[in-house]
Amino acid sequence: MSLLESGEVDVVPMFVTKERAKKYLFSEQILSRSYLVFGRTGSRYVGSIKALSHQRVAVQYASMAWEELHADAASPMIIPVNREAAAITAVAQGQADYAIVPDYIGYHAIKEYDIKGIVAVSPPVLERSYVFGIARTRPELLARVNAGLRELQTSGGQDELYIKWLANLTPPATSDRSGLMAGAWMAVPLLLTTVLGVLWWRRAHRRSQLQFQRAEGEASLRRKAQHQIHLLAFRDPTTGISNRHAFERGLGGPLKLAAQRGGSCAVMRIDVVNLGLIETVAGKGLSDELVRVVAERLVGRWEERHVAHFGGGQFAVMLRGDHCDASFDDDLSMLMNLVQRPIDAQELTLTLDCRAGLARCPDHGSEASELLRAAEVACGAARDGHLRTQVYHRGLEPDPRNLTLLGDLRQALLDNTLGYAIQPKLCLSTRRIVGAEMLVRWNHPRYGALSPDMFVPLAEQTGVIGTMTLYLVRHALQHCRQWQELGLDMSLSVNVSVNDLANPELVDALIGDAEALGHMLILEVTETGIMRDADEVLRSIGRLRSIGIRISLDDFGTGHASLTYLQRMAPNELKIDRSFVTNLLHSASDQSIVRTSIQLAHDLGATVTAEGIEDEDTLAWLAAAGCDSAQGFAIARPMPVSEFMSSRLVGRAWNGPAERPLRSAS
Repeated sequence: MSLLESGEVDVVPMFVTKERAKKYLFSEQILSRSYLVFGRTGSRYVGSIKALSHQRVAVQYASMAWEELHADAASPMIIPVNREAAAITAVAQGQADYAIVPDYIGYHAIKEYDIKGIVAVSPPVLERSYVFGIARTRPELLARVNAGLRELQTSGGQDELYIKWLANLTPPATSDRSGLMAGAWMAVPLLLTTVLGVLWWRRAHRRSQLQFQRAEGEASLRRKAQHQIHLLAFRDPTTGISNRHAFERGLGGPLKLAAQRGGSCAVMRIDVVNLGLIETVAGKGLSDELVRVVAERLVGRWEERHVAHFGGGQFAVMLRGDHCDASFDDDLSMLMNLVQRPIDAQELTLTLDCRAGLARCPDHGSEASELLRAAEVACGAARDGHLRTQVYHRGLEPDPRNLTLLGDLRQALLDNTLGYAIQPKLCLSTRRIVGAEMLVRWNHPRYGALSPDMFVPLAEQTGVIGTMTLYLVRHALQHCRQWQELGLDMSLSVNVSVNDLANPELVDALIGDAEALGHMLILEVTETGIMRDADEVLRSIGRLRSIGIRISLDDFGTGHASLTYLQRMAPNELKIDRSFVTNLLHSASDQSIVRTSIQLAHDLGATVTAEGIEDEDTLAWLAAAGCDSAQGFAIARPMPVSEFMSSRLVGRAWNGPAERPLRSAS
């Protein structure tokens, strides 16, 4: 390359990198070297290197794969080997779960060492193209080199070169026969030597033919292997349509064309969010069949090269042309109607629960990776917000503070610095404060006061929520003990995730800490998620009730399984979500829902608490409708426990807004 830059040579073969592309002209590809992930037969499909986290992965020390894995913060457990072929052996011997090696080395090692049960389980996760680098001062050479490469391919010359230099199957030279003949002249009579020479020539000729045939067979196997590699590289194994790798590569051309002609294109990302549940209940066969049906519907509407399946029920669709924003929105709506049509499979009729995100070029990105990521962010926002569709905007981007918040949250729990406030609960029949709800608060040392929406979902996603729940319950029990000593008959509620109750160790800790104070503690269970282990949750609820702890069903009416939860959990309290209370006086439908919910809860033996009361008139309506208790700014805002105890709210009848404390915590 130094000679190329100095002008002493015009052409040098080399691997492609971004840095070299800035310095030299590149010919068409001579060879492609791809790294594949190899694993045992039946191992799970690996779509990218990131999917290998927490796995033992064998790679050659200091190889490109080694560098790539070390560059990733979430790298797997790396098993170093001295040779790339040894990585395959490491998997076969159980020393590693997966190996990352170039495709031709992997297949050669499997064949050469007769290794059984090891297969490629990924598309190319790393790729390197080998080309001719040409000095930028000699642009006329580029067309000549490319023409020569094309002629080499069509004439069969490329296969001959492969056989000679890569397949290592060169036929034996005739000089061996000549040397033997010369020796035979000196050792035996002429006639015998001639006969032996003829016989040897025929034998050598046959051997040469057999080896050449074997070489041709090797070339055929190579072509078949390359075809298989191509399928793994660009096709999804479940649906047969494009995979993420092919989709992202195919997106580059339309984006460039749109930029040149001033047009527009868009990417839609669609996720089937209930596919995992279907697979858990009915098996992988049914989930794969449903994914194939969705793929067929999308391909039937768009060109196949514009549709891809990324695995796990995650699809992408590319739209291009002179579309306006409105027409892209229409396409998004039409697409969702298409994939959510009922599907008949295995004597069942199922409707898939899907979420979709849309990103447009050039508004949301001009590179394929940028546009695809924007569509994924929008789809994730739709999923988290329980929306059908979402168009990307910068407000959807995750907060960069999340990178450090998790570690800071764990430290706050250890240091006992995570805060909380309590919001009083008013009994509507006696007009007395009968308890309060504990609400987590965090005054971060660097970022200041943070909304629970910023760190509670993060805690749920990373498993820290159980530790935080136990932290809050223990503080709640301390206050309950103080209230008991003061002779106050009040309860304190703490929010828990329903899946916290599926953790027997956490439930054991809750029961051990509650001791004789269980009757003063209420656990408010959110019903917006799916119970991962319903039987274990119900067993836990029974154990908690045995020591007097009450169960409250929080945010009733906003989730997807309200009646199911109400039936199976039989809560002691039902809390009507603020979304039905805010506009209660002006909405006949909200009034009907609230009345029905109150009646239903009372019929099942549960009390009812309404949240989000903002004014006296709403409070009066709820009391007349039979609601048992209420929370909201009309009664009191959340406040520190010390302020609550020093206010006029404790131990007296509440007579309206004048009774609210002058100071309160937001």
